[in-house]
Amino acid sequence: MKRDFPIDSIESCRSIIGTQLASVIGETIESTWVAWDISDDSFFPDEPIILRIGSRNFEFVHNEMNELSATIDQIDLDMAPNFWGYTEFSLGWRKNALPELSYLSGKKLSSIELIEPLFESEVVEDNNDVARTGEKSDIWLFNGIAFTAEGKTVLIFNALDENGVCFSNYAKTDRIRLVSL
Repeated sequence: MKRDFPIDSIESCRSIIGTQLASVIGETIESTWVAWDISDDSFFPDEPIILRIGSRNFEFVHNEMNELSATIDQIDLDMAPNFWGYTEFSLGWRKNALPELSYLSGKKLSSIELIEPLFESEVVEDNNDVARTGEKSDIWLFNGIAFTAEGKTVLIFNALDENGVCFSNYAKTDRIRLVSL
């Protein structure tokens, strides 16, 4: 798996992997895989999350605040996870290990959506330019991909420089963009 993060917006996600993701809507997620820290028996969120759909593995890993690397069939599940080249951890792959991802296993995908929340900020203090104090700005930040099966949605999202997974009840608002594939 390449360690580049070309996906940082809904547009780049659609361009890079959107067609492949859209093609599996209606297919069954056969299994899910996450990196597992063997020494403390816990999910290791810095490594890719893998969804086995049909005959393909879809591999997702988040970085920074809004970056995603998504590949297909680049990871060998017979090899220990090592996306970042860590040597201090004892990692292995664990099948259907997280309840949210395990829910998807064996179910048909009914939809896939890309998610961008609106991030707003305000300059509290700027010693170099006092006039900027109080200045507000906003930006749409690509946050993740929502997979829906049998009425429940599971979100694989950017949890500030690592993968996050949760059941989601995201709804499209003026502060959240959802784009269906």
